[in-house]
Amino acid sequence: MYESNILHVSCPSYLLNPFTILSCVAKSTCGLNNAVIALFVLATIKGNVLLSAIFLSLATYQSIYPLTLFWWFVAQYLFMYLGSLFVIVGLSFFLLGSWDFLPSVYGFILSVPDLTPNVGLFWYFFAEMFEHFRLFFLCLAVISIFKSYPTVGDIALYMAFLPVWSHLHRFLRNIFLVSCVLLACSALFPVLWHLWIYAGSANSNFYYAITLLFNVAQILLVSDYFYAFLRREHHLTYGLYLKRKDGSEATLVLK
Repeated sequence: MYESNILHVSCPSYLLNPFTILSCVAKSTCGLNNAVIALFVLATIKGNVLLSAIFLSLATYQSIYPLTLFWWFVAQYLFMYLGSLFVIVGLSFFLLGSWDFLPSVYGFILSVPDLTPNVGLFWYFFAEMFEHFRLFFLCLAVISIFKSYPTVGDIALYMAFLPVWSHLHRFLRNIFLVSCVLLACSALFPVLWHLWIYAGSANSNFYYAITLLFNVAQILLVSDYFYAFLRREHHLTYGLYLKRKDGSEATLVLK
């Protein structure tokens, strides 16, 4: 029942998401990676450890970032995951006859040589002001938080799962503000891109300001759902209406 509910809610949310449609229009391969991650989530929910490990290894093979979804606390899962990944990488070597694909795929992601503007933050860091500190930034844990070459398809994937947490909506604080910011940034992306690249009447700072605001809005969205989850758990434990010792109404503040 729970798996069917997730599929019933998430599939329309993903297919009708404007970011998903934009990815299809752009003919992006992000949809393939999203499909593998979705299959990984489905296999994990159903408790199929082998399929979950295989799909996670496929997702990691395409892009190293899904590695953060790994189950570190299950030894059996570790062997299945590493074994599947080893087989996939080995097949790639036998098909290509060399290991050149490793630096071309994973080295490209980690070194960030292509500074074409995107909805992420790395292109501006290295192109405008932090070129001398490239190695310093790449060695930080920031690489595990901010994707070097993100696309709107990545955003559409996790947004498709938000309706599953509809029971948290009553506890959200900033959902209207965040929604407005995301919509405004999505509308301004092509406008500022055109002004900078084609019209020449703006510079990279204008486009970067929108990408920065867009990513801040995503951080606020995720943190707001964390707050809503913790607040709901608190209310389930102590009740919806809190009282002080003197009987007056109390206000819940999470710090």
